[in-house]
Amino acid sequence: MITFYDFASYANWRDSGDSADTPVKLVGEEPASWAERYELTRQLAEAQSEITTLREKVQTLGTEGHSYRAGKIAGAEIRRAECYALRAQVEAMQGALAELERACDRLAGMRSREIYLAMIDDGQGYALAALDNARSDARAALSTPAAAAHLDDAAVDRFASAMKAKLAKKREDGRGGWSGPDCSAPILSQMLREHVEKGDPIDVANFAMMLHQRGERIESATATPQGDIYHWTKTSDSLPRKPGIRDYEQIECLIRLPNGDIEISVWNCEHEVWDDSEGDDYRYDSDYPTHWLDLAPVRAALPLPNADKGGTSE
Repeated sequence: MITFYDFASYANWRDSGDSADTPVKLVGEEPASWAERYELTRQLAEAQSEITTLREKVQTLGTEGHSYRAGKIAGAEIRRAECYALRAQVEAMQGALAELERACDRLAGMRSREIYLAMIDDGQGYALAALDNARSDARAALSTPAAAAHLDDAAVDRFASAMKAKLAKKREDGRGGWSGPDCSAPILSQMLREHVEKGDPIDVANFAMMLHQRGERIESATATPQGDIYHWTKTSDSLPRKPGIRDYEQIECLIRLPNGDIEISVWNCEHEVWDDSEGDDYRYDSDYPTHWLDLAPVRAALPLPNADKGGTSE
C-alpha cells in the first residue's frame, strides 16, 4: 500500500533530522507529492525572505545617499527575486493541478461498466456521458496549439455551430425523424434540391448531413418520380378531391408552407382543412399551405414506408 505523510509531521521530521521520530502516515497514494509540496513551500519561503532582504537594502541605499544606479541595480534584483517566487508558485500550482487530474482519472476508473449502465437506465448516465465527452474535448483543445488551427477548420466549426442552431430550432417546431425508417433518400434528395433554390446554405448542408449519416447518396433528379407522381399543386388552383362518398375521409399529403417548410399533413374532407396526422385540433386553413402533393402515388412508386408528421427535419 502506498502512503501519504501528514504534512505538519513530515515538516517537523524533515527539519529536525531525527530519523527516530517517524512522521504520521496516512493511507493514500502518491508518496512523493507531500515531499514535493514541502520542498516547493520551502523554496517559496526562501524567495519571499530574499525579497524582504533586498527591499530593506534598497531603503538603506536611499537613506545613505547612494547613487541612483545602485538603487536601480537593487530594484532589478528585487524583480528577479519576485520572478523566482512567482515561478515557485506556478510550479506549486502545476503540481496541485497534476494531483487533481490523477484524482479525476482514479474516480473515472472506479466507475464500473455495470454501475454506468445502471445509471443510464435511471436516466442519469446521459449527463455523465456528456461530462466525459466535454472533458475529453477540453483535453484535446488544450493539447492542440493555437497555431495548429487552420482557417478551414475554424470556418467548418462556425458552420457546424450554425447547422446545430438551425436543427435545434426545427426540433422546437416539432420536426424530426430523418434518421428513422419513415424517411428515405428520394425524399431527402428532393428536399435538398428545393432548398438549393431557396438559397439558404445551412438548410442544404443539414439535408446533406442527414443523407451522409444514413449512409445514402443524393438521388439523381432522374431517379426521383416525376410528372403527376411527384408534382406540386398550388392550393390556389385546386385542393385534394374526396376519393369516396364518405365525408370523414382523409388524404395524406405533403404540404409546403409560405416560409418554404415542408410537412406531412392530411386533408380533412369533412371540414375541408389541413389536419395533422395525430388527428387532434391542430389544423391549417385550406388556403394557408401554398402547395400540396398526394403521398399515395409516391408511396406506390417508390415504395415508401409510412411517415409520421414531421418526417423530415431541416
